[in-house]
Amino acid sequence: AASDISKLYHCYHQTPVFIDDMKVVNTTKGLIMQQKPVELSTLTGKAQAYIRNNDTVSRTFQLIYAIYETVSGVSAITHVDVKEVTLEAGSEMLVESTEKLFPAISNTAICKIFVWDDKQQPYALLTSDKINIQATYHADGSVTYANGLIPMNDKNIQYQGRWKEQANGSFYGYFESGLEFDFTGTSISVALEDTCRILYSIDGGGLQRNVTASGTVVLATGLSEGAHSVKFYSEYQQSFPKIRNFKINDGADTKPKAKKPAMEFIGDSISVGYIGAGLVNSLGSSFSFKTPELLGFSHNTVAFGGIAMVAGSGGPDNTGMVSRYFKLSEYTPGEANVSTWDTTKYVPDYVVINLGTNDPSTGESASKFKPAYISFLENIRACYPNAVVFAMSPFNSAHKNEIAEAVSLRNTAGDNKVIYIDTTGWVNIATETTDGTHPTIEAQNKISNNLMTSIQNYINQQH
Repeated sequence: AASDISKLYHCYHQTPVFIDDMKVVNTTKGLIMQQKPVELSTLTGKAQAYIRNNDTVSRTFQLIYAIYETVSGVSAITHVDVKEVTLEAGSEMLVESTEKLFPAISNTAICKIFVWDDKQQPYALLTSDKINIQATYHADGSVTYANGLIPMNDKNIQYQGRWKEQANGSFYGYFESGLEFDFTGTSISVALEDTCRILYSIDGGGLQRNVTASGTVVLATGLSEGAHSVKFYSEYQQSFPKIRNFKINDGADTKPKAKKPAMEFIGDSISVGYIGAGLVNSLGSSFSFKTPELLGFSHNTVAFGGIAMVAGSGGPDNTGMVSRYFKLSEYTPGEANVSTWDTTKYVPDYVVINLGTNDPSTGESASKFKPAYISFLENIRACYPNAVVFAMSPFNSAHKNEIAEAVSLRNTAGDNKVIYIDTTGWVNIATETTDGTHPTIEAQNKISNNLMTSIQNYINQQH
């Protein structure tokens, strides 16, 4: 193999030195890194590597993609492609074998990625922590992973809410987002980049909660042979899951699943699952989680404790949901330049709004509530032209008249898919809250059932 690879570098008049397992070796000309081989079993398989420029200045690298095939019992390079990339200091990127290599690849081919740095340096500038993907794609939509490593861009993963793909292939979640997919095999785990709070369930079973999840977390073992399903969610506000990959059994599959109607909840601490001080506060306890589960819908929540509808009210986030909704992330202390959320990335079929509890009922700020609510409804409609929007009155009846009037104005303007839900009587504030504001778990269950009934009645009337 060394003699074959040296042929690729003849233009540099330097025979490279390299060893297996992604180790970097210094030569008199520069640095070589060999990406650990990835066996391709289909024409769409890829070799991948994650590289970083650890230097303090911009650097240019040559990426050499070599396809090895066994001919007459001898492994030889049959296809080669080369491209050049420039990385700024400290920057990183994912590199993949290029598509034009694929047409002539046999089922037994191996693709290797090599990286050449043409500036002599005594330091290793490249690292590779991108997982090796060994995928076979089938006509029925299932994907077999030879080594069980599922990348986060697997086409069978259904994402709910706000997720952003990173340069290294990881997916980061924001607000109270989720995902689900079907798989085969007897076990499943998830690899996390950082400590976070997670909720998950297997095969529709009980909801599991881990508020200190980090590293590799085993979600299930000892499952029966055959098909299974996993649901995975941010456990609470500011959970910020950072997922590198899922792991199932070697040779197991992910499988396509029918898409369910998607429901997004927009709210405050009640929607995020805050029950009370010293109690178990979790998204899994909230009506925003339980209602769509009762309906059989997929779901996510965009909520944060203390937030109001109107900018300048509420806290610690006083930007108001009228503004915060259109940001990628929920509030974090000391935040600056929060990215805008591209609402085309995730389009719900139903939107449920429960806001107003944290908006003042008297004074100048109170007069701003109705205009802000109307504006918010207009903006939500602009983002999701076909969604049904349910506007709930707060459980303490705050601003219920203004909300009803805002919905009526939207209906008069021709938007008949905005529906007012009056929650009067759903919660006894004196006996069914922990602090005069936040419903008990039992009250959250009652809210879930009442809301499920209201939404189901609406859906039945449309059919």
